[in-house]
Amino acid sequence: MKKILLLMALVLVTVSARAFTIGLEIDNASRCEAYVGDDKVADLVTGRNNIDVPGTWAYITIKPTPGNKIETVYYEDDPSWDERVDPEGYCTFRASSADEGSYWTVKTAPLGDARTATATIIVDDAAKVIVKRGNDPVELTDGSNTVKFDPATESKFYISPSSEDGSIYRITQQGKDVTSAAFTTVLTVADGNTIDIQANWPDVDYDVTINVTGDYADNRFITNVFVDGTPVSGNQYSFKAKAGSELTISADTQDWEVTAFSVNGTSGYFGSTWRHTVSDNTTLDFTVRRYSTIRVSVLASPDVIVYRGLHYNGDIVQLDPATGTATVDLRRDTPILSFKPATGHYLDYAAVGTVKAGEFAPSDIYSDSDLKTAVLQIGSLQEGDAVKVTAAELDLSSSAAIVIADYDAVKDYIKLTDAIGNSYPLDGATGVFDFDPWVCPFTLEYGGPFTPYVYLGTDAVEPTYPGSIKYEMTLADGSVVKTFVDTPPTRCTVNLVVSAEADGKSAVTADGVAAVRPAAGIDMLSGTVLTIKPTDPSTPLAVSVAGATLDPAADGSFTYTVEGNVAIDITTAAAAGITDITAGDAAPAGLYNLQGVRVSAGRLPAGIYLKADGTKVLVK
Repeated sequence: MKKILLLMALVLVTVSARAFTIGLEIDNASRCEAYVGDDKVADLVTGRNNIDVPGTWAYITIKPTPGNKIETVYYEDDPSWDERVDPEGYCTFRASSADEGSYWTVKTAPLGDARTATATIIVDDAAKVIVKRGNDPVELTDGSNTVKFDPATESKFYISPSSEDGSIYRITQQGKDVTSAAFTTVLTVADGNTIDIQANWPDVDYDVTINVTGDYADNRFITNVFVDGTPVSGNQYSFKAKAGSELTISADTQDWEVTAFSVNGTSGYFGSTWRHTVSDNTTLDFTVRRYSTIRVSVLASPDVIVYRGLHYNGDIVQLDPATGTATVDLRRDTPILSFKPATGHYLDYAAVGTVKAGEFAPSDIYSDSDLKTAVLQIGSLQEGDAVKVTAAELDLSSSAAIVIADYDAVKDYIKLTDAIGNSYPLDGATGVFDFDPWVCPFTLEYGGPFTPYVYLGTDAVEPTYPGSIKYEMTLADGSVVKTFVDTPPTRCTVNLVVSAEADGKSAVTADGVAAVRPAAGIDMLSGTVLTIKPTDPSTPLAVSVAGATLDPAADGSFTYTVEGNVAIDITTAAAAGITDITAGDAAPAGLYNLQGVRVSAGRLPAGIYLKADGTKVLVK
């Protein structure tokens, strides 16, 4: 019973590939034309032609000019590597960038000597007919025409009316009717064949009868009947039409279903409009069924928008504001309702069932994965069904950050959406957004001529499948998404040491949202921005990185961007004086250098070292 559609916009980017060059060695440029794809090559010359081919591959087509033929096309100087010349006299082959600098030899010839076969074409009105032998037009006059042709390349004759709105009454070959219902009749012609083309239709009136049976089989189903573009006067279900005239019938297929349609007893297909060239007495039989309606009940919370049918048609169902209910009539062929949560909400419940004694009784309950969609469509509804859908307000108490390297280059090629179709603004290199974990997973879409690298924290996120532009991830409060293009980030080790004096008086966050617990050997990506803030306004902090003191901002916080392995020392401003440095020639055990690497006690080079509790030791 469930029918769910998730509509998501895709970022589509075309990346141009370089062109390559091939050669055509042509014996006589006046006898042929060359095409790259559908584009004709200009200014062919006899001899070598260098052809630029865009992209990584293309089809190359060699066509003869009128009165000529393509004899052979082969690769470079080896006739055994010949390309196929089709029955129309064309040769098409595939060239790729691997053929850079290669060439094909093209041999041509006049058709005169090759036209050893003869056909007779009899036509009553040559001005109304176009005939081609292969791809070469034949000049016809009224009456009998002797036409020579090459049986190897011109055995296909193509016969069509000279105007798009014209028609041909009858074509016979060797006395047999071969008239095609298509615009062009294609014949395979042998030496000595006779083709008789009657372009003009006889001056005969034929009867046209239209029969409609089924639900409400009256004048409402057939809407218009035209003969040669003119409405039929009088009874449009029974009239006469000249042979060769075009019959056009339109009907109301929005309210009626055509269950059977035939022309002179032969079954056919009828859309909303049908055209036919009258060539005999014509009887059209329709069996129709009026689309009936089914009635269903809807129960929805005020934060749900309900649509009759598909939501993009905009047919909104008005719910009773007091009860949140509605009775909806649906067409039998589209028994669909669509549900969309109001802004700031999500669908938290959907079920199909019945209403018994005023109470909704579910029989088919939708899962959370079903509800995680921009628009929920419920189809295959039946008479008497009830649908209940409710929404809840999103809890936006969780926050995450996204850090976009090379933002100016990629800003038009990147998009972040959640599972229910909401988009999140990416307006700068770093952004923080609030979300409800219920809307996970998030999808980051990348386009453009880039190789993306996506991370959730320090963990690499793989695309949803190899070659995909989508990266899917489940975020939690404090998550940080990082994206880089072309060059992946480096991994850094950060030793973050807090002195006893600053313990409990500082807070460290990464990229604005992720709390960082001081420790040795913290794994971070290059470009991570650390913010160190005092938690006690009465106790200012002092921060040094590899022994160099950082300057605080006006609010007493410190900011540092990690670009490599580093040691960061946090203490109070009062404790940052000379009193916290112990002078001596030997150092106690449990020391770290300013890069966070533990060193053994004993004789050490002169310098500043850190105890495990964060205090400094000066070795002279």
